[in-house]
Amino acid sequence: MNIYIDIALRLLIASILGGAIGLERAGSNHDAGIRTHLMVSLGAAGVMTIGEVMSTSFSTDPARIGAQVVSGIGFLGAGCILVNGNRIKGLTTAAGLWTTACVGLASGLGYYFIAGIMTAVMLIAMFALRPIANRLKKKGQKKDYKLEIKIKNNGDFKSVTDHINEHECRVSGVDMLADNTYLVKIQNETEENISVLILELMANEDVKSVERV
Repeated sequence: MNIYIDIALRLLIASILGGAIGLERAGSNHDAGIRTHLMVSLGAAGVMTIGEVMSTSFSTDPARIGAQVVSGIGFLGAGCILVNGNRIKGLTTAAGLWTTACVGLASGLGYYFIAGIMTAVMLIAMFALRPIANRLKKKGQKKDYKLEIKIKNNGDFKSVTDHINEHECRVSGVDMLADNTYLVKIQNETEENISVLILELMANEDVKSVERV
């Protein structure tokens, strides 16, 4: 194969694979999308191709210049990581950029099978595993709250639990403290949701009082 056609093919494949990875990030409304991933993969492939050409002309190790890409891409990935209080965002994008650089390096060396397998696994992880990851994350964010709820003499406690369930909170346990007084254990994601729930329960015609425990 003509050397120029070979180089063009390597850069083209790196761009296509990098763009495919970036397509998922763009669909998730991330700043580092198609263009960023495409350029990372293309740049890594270009560096690796240059290193291979240099190795034939100057008897150097082509892997040395590629190693600098692997370490240097970390700075770009770090710029995608945002810390907001106790929440961290951008880790998947940062990891994706680093792996995209490795896809580019493999394409730059002409290892298309390795580059293709890496891209396929990344896309499966990003698309197929996203619902599972979101479900586990949401489950991990749920917190336990306790409310002491007093029901009116003619009140219906079932209407109260139904109200809680309609508020998308999960009742994890109920203890009867005294006549018409219950300790209700609730799982929910945010303090704000619980505050709104308390206000709504206090407006319930069957409820006498609601207190946080």
